[in-house]
Amino acid sequence: RAWQSAVDDGHIDFGRLDEPAQESVIARVRRDKAAGRALRPASLAPLPSPTLIETNADIIRARYALPGYGERLARLYARLVSERPSEVADSADGAKLLDLFLAPERLTLLRT
Repeated sequence: RAWQSAVDDGHIDFGRLDEPAQESVIARVRRDKAAGRALRPASLAPLPSPTLIETNADIIRARYALPGYGERLARLYARLVSERPSEVADSADGAKLLDLFLAPERLTLLRT
């Protein structure tokens, strides 16, 4: 599943490669211009405007900085505490849970 999600029509998603593999691709493309022309997409989309970047940065700071995150987490905990507990099943299906948790199609070797 991991390989199938990373490869499309014989091309692998560069972002799914680890650092040594990415370095190898970059070195090859620098040496071999034909290899560079085989990349998909052949060029990157133009950068968004500085205004859009700043607007998005403001939104991210407001929503995901510690104060905003803390407020959302506190609301979630308050809602959770106010809920009535449901009946407890004898046990969960461990194989099903593991299959849902271990999703190789979401695997990337680099995290930022």
